[in-house]
Amino acid sequence: MTARAEGIIYANGQEVTVFYNNRAIANAEKEIGRGIVDVVGSFQSGGSISEMTVLLRHGMEASRRDQRVGGRPVSMVDAYRVMDEAGFTAVAMSVIEAVAEVLGYGETSTEDGEDPSTGSGQAPAGPDPNE
Repeated sequence: MTARAEGIIYANGQEVTVFYNNRAIANAEKEIGRGIVDVVGSFQSGGSISEMTVLLRHGMEASRRDQRVGGRPVSMVDAYRVMDEAGFTAVAMSVIEAVAEVLGYGETSTEDGEDPSTGSGQAPAGPDPNE
């Protein structure tokens, strides 16, 4: 397994796939000019349509590359078209969920708080100091 996640956005009756891995996120960070944790955190207080559209474009472009579909790279015009057709909330939900999955890759606990190696909500015990 690798740190990668996909999302689906429905725009104008069509499925638009977004794909994220660390490279796609790093490319978006470079264009936005700040780190992804800061960007994602800003969406809790409203966020920016332009930053979400940059994340969307990079997800669409990474999907195009991952699927090995030829043609021209995805442009900001393409991403704004999807944003206009699907709406900010639908795009944000799909993009943020996929980005969060990549950022959380490799966590040692499961969603319900259980440690996968012990099956309990506690970390595995270290060596017994009494032995």
